[in-house]
Amino acid sequence: AYEMYHSTILEYGGPEALFALSNSCDALSQHYIGCALANLSCNIANHEPIVKIGGLQPMIALAYDNDQNVHLQAAAALRGFSVTGNIKMKIVQEGGLEPLSRLLLSDNNEVLRETTACLCNLSLGDENKFEISKCGAVAPLISLIT
Repeated sequence: AYEMYHSTILEYGGPEALFALSNSCDALSQHYIGCALANLSCNIANHEPIVKIGGLQPMIALAYDNDQNVHLQAAAALRGFSVTGNIKMKIVQEGGLEPLSRLLLSDNNEVLRETTACLCNLSLGDENKFEISKCGAVAPLISLIT
């Protein structure tokens, strides 16, 4: 979605509709829901309103999906939201580290790029560093650079 339409999408309940559809069993639908959330995550003005209405859980749930295209979009959305200071901790508190750690085992380079970028953003919050190491992300991260 073009950024100029983001406020209209928010105003007319677009995120809530996406959240409701995120439980679909259809991988293509989940992929496009992830795309929409990733696009909305590019605009920092969207972060607080989307998180306030429960937007992190659908993104985290999509990261658990079996489809790599869905993984890519979920990781991209979480990466986008992870640039906002107080949302970094919320991603961790709401269980985002476990699926991100699992995505580090992907053989898809794009998924790995989005996932490592998200973890990098999350690690900029001092309160998250211990949690990132505790969730088992360090060994897969090291294996990516060796």
